Amino acid sequence: MKKRNISIVVALLMVASFTYNIILQQKYNHYTRQDQDRNYSDLRIIADNGKNLAGRLEGFINTSEVIDSERRKTNLDSSWRSSW
Repeated sequence: MKKRNISIVVALLMVASFTYNIILQQKYNHYTRQDQDRNYSDLRIIADNGKNLAGRLEGFINTSEVIDSERRKTNLDSSWRSSW
C-alpha cells in the first residue's frame, strides 16, 4: 500500500511539472519571439550600415587612385567628411 501511494504521488508530481512547464512555455513564447524579431531588425540595421560604409570606402578608394586635378582632390576631401 505504501509503495502504491508513493508511485501515485510521483506520477501526480510528474503530471503537475509537465503541465506547469507547458503553461510557462506558452506564457513566455511571445517574449521570445519579440526578442528574436528585435535581434533580426538590429542585424538588418547593422548590415545596412555596413553596406553604406563599404560603398563609401569603395568610392573613396576609386577617387583616390587617380588624383590628377584639383576637382578630384576636392571631391576626395569632401567624400570622407560628408560621411560623418
